[in-house]
Amino acid sequence: MTFRPSAILLALSLTAAGVGTAAQALEGPGRALVASNVLKLSADTQRSGFLIFKEFIVPYAGVVRVRYQYKSDGSGPQTVSLGITSAIDFNNTCGTSTSATTFQSGTCDLKVVAGDRVRLQAQGQMTFFPDPPGQSTPTVRNVRLFWNVVNSPGTGSVLQD
Repeated sequence: MTFRPSAILLALSLTAAGVGTAAQALEGPGRALVASNVLKLSADTQRSGFLIFKEFIVPYAGVVRVRYQYKSDGSGPQTVSLGITSAIDFNNTCGTSTSATTFQSGTCDLKVVAGDRVRLQAQGQMTFFPDPPGQSTPTVRNVRLFWNVVNSPGTGSVLQD
């Protein structure tokens, strides 16, 4: 293997400038997620059951967009409910319910922290009266997360004052 002097000089100059070093990764702005229409993660498999979870891990803090499809099986009390949460955005407006037996689409923007778990949970309802008891079953599919990574100045935000 032979090295040309120009390649060695280039490597030395890049190292001296800090390009490609661990120290450079700590300099400058941070990274943040912003909701967009760019698909990053998906859990498309159709699942049915009394209680269903679809979960994701995100790389940075910010806001992600969650899109999903869900329906009720039309039995029991018919209504099924769905909620989407993260560690810092668990009391949001992403909750919904339906008694429709055809797939309903939904979208929600959710605040997340770095390394956060985004969880979609769908649940049926159970009734004991009137007789006989019944249970509705949700079906969920095409749960997808959308975001872009942007530079961030690293400033915090007040969640509640």
